[in-house]
Amino acid sequence: MPDPLGGTDETAHRLRARLAEALTHDCSLRSPQWRDAVLAVPRHVLLPAFYTAEDGPDGITRYTAVSQEADPKRWLRLVYENTTWVTQLDHGTAPPNEDPSIGTPTSSSTLPGVVVRMLEDLDVPDRANVLEVGTGTGYSTALLCGGRQPGRLRLPETAR
Repeated sequence: MPDPLGGTDETAHRLRARLAEALTHDCSLRSPQWRDAVLAVPRHVLLPAFYTAEDGPDGITRYTAVSQEADPKRWLRLVYENTTWVTQLDHGTAPPNEDPSIGTPTSSSTLPGVVVRMLEDLDVPDRANVLEVGTGTGYSTALLCGGRQPGRLRLPETAR
């Protein structure tokens, strides 16, 4: 399958493997089935942009947008960290830009370790139907699907 992101497949695969190792090390990831899903799901397709957070000199958190367009290597590396990433500030009213912004996080991509641990604890049998209700990036749903057909994952219209 061609790489829709122009050369990131191999790097993303290595980063997914590193994430799987970190999740195994902290005991969030315990079974081969969920390990296979973590290795298969291209989180970068589901997380095209997000914010990093840093305390400002006045103690107020500043958010800086990170995207594939602005800094592809940094973006891809950060996507596969075991970190919760803020994906929206102020209900989407704050335009993302390169300058640090002050705002209230109103959506995020949950820490992969928490997502995987919850799925491990859910103990979903093969071929089970699961209703996953969320308003984030779709990472949990993609993992529940076992990462099948990762090239077919598409962002919902509201997330574009």
